[in-house]
Amino acid sequence: MKFVAERDAFLKVLNHVTGVVDKKGVIPILRNVLLNASPDGLHVTATDLDIEIIDSIPAMVETGGRTTLPAAMLHDILKRLPPGSQVKVSASESMRTSVVSGDARYQVAGLPAQDFPVMTWPESGVHIFDVAGADMRSLIDKSKIAISTEETRYYLNGIYFHAPSGANRLRSVATNGHVLMRSDIALPDGAAGMPHVIVPRKAVLELRRLIDSYSEYVTVRVTDTKIRFEFGETNLTSKLIDGTFPDYDRVIPPRGQNTMNVGRKALIDAIDRVAFVGENRSPVGLGLKRGEPLELSCRHPDHGDAADKLTASYDGSPIEVGFNPTYMRNILSSLNAENATFYLADAGSPALIEGEGDAETLGVVMPMRL
Repeated sequence: MKFVAERDAFLKVLNHVTGVVDKKGVIPILRNVLLNASPDGLHVTATDLDIEIIDSIPAMVETGGRTTLPAAMLHDILKRLPPGSQVKVSASESMRTSVVSGDARYQVAGLPAQDFPVMTWPESGVHIFDVAGADMRSLIDKSKIAISTEETRYYLNGIYFHAPSGANRLRSVATNGHVLMRSDIALPDGAAGMPHVIVPRKAVLELRRLIDSYSEYVTVRVTDTKIRFEFGETNLTSKLIDGTFPDYDRVIPPRGQNTMNVGRKALIDAIDRVAFVGENRSPVGLGLKRGEPLELSCRHPDHGDAADKLTASYDGSPIEVGFNPTYMRNILSSLNAENATFYLADAGSPALIEGEGDAETLGVVMPMRL
C-alpha cells in the first residue's frame, strides 16, 4: 500500500474518528485505525466494537491496500508535521509502515488489517430519513444533560429517540432518575414509523462532535439494533441499547395549581450566587409566597449560609422546596425563552420546568430535602 495525502486533511479525518478508539482496552487492534487506500481515496476507520466511524479524504494512491496503525502514534506524527505538507505512507508485508513528509521519516509498527473488526450493516429493514444538523444538535444538547451513567440501569445510559404516535414530532428523552429532559423538533420527512431506539451516551457525544464539523443535514439510517448517521463521506454507526426505556409520561407532573414565572437568566445567576456555598452539592431552597419576591437559600454545615431574593410572579400556596442547583441550571440553560415557568405541587413532588412560550422543551427535576 502506497499513497500520498495532504497533512491537514489527514489530521482532520483522524480527529473525527479517534474519539471512538479504545485507548485503554485489552484488545490491541482496537487502539489502531484501519487505513484503506483505494482508487477513490483513503478511508480511515476506528471502532470500539460498539461504535464505528469511517471517514474519507482524497489521496494519490500508487498501490491500493489496507493496514492498521496505532491511532495515537499516527495522530502525534501528523500533528507535528508542518501545515500544508504532503504525507507519503508506505506499508510493507512486515507490518512496518513508513510515514514520510519532507525530511521527517517515521517507521510505525502496525497490525494485520484482516484482524480489524468491521461492523456489519443489514441490507433490509432500514428506516431512512434526513434531519437538519441544527435540529439534531438541539435534540442532543437539550437531552444529554440528563443521561444516566449508572451502569445497573443500562437502559438509561443514552438518549431515547422516537416519533410519538400522532404527535408529528421527532423526540429525544433522557433521564437519570433525578432529572428528566424532553425535546421535540418537527417530524422530518420519512421519520414517521421509525423504530423507538436508545442511542448510547458515547455515540451521542461523538455524533454531537461530528455535527459541528459537517454539513447542514444528517442522513439517519436506523434498524431495531443499530443506527447510522451519515455526513457526506463520514459515517458513524452504533449499536443500540437493548432495553426498554421507561414510560416517561408517567413521571412528568401535571401543570399544577402552584405556578412561578421568573426570568430565566436572572434565576441562573441567582442560583450561582448562593449555590457555591454548598459546593454545588447542597440543595438550593426556593421560598415561594404569593405577592412576594422569590427567596433563594443554600446552607453548608461547614461553610455557612447564603441567601438572595429575586423578582418573580407566583400564583399558589406558600411552598419552600429544595432542588439540586446543577440540575436546575442545566434545565434553565436548555430553554429557548426569556422567562421560565415552574409548576410545583408541593415540597415533596417533582417540578415541571418549561420556557414561557417554548413548547419544544421541558424538564422535570426531583426535589431535595432542605
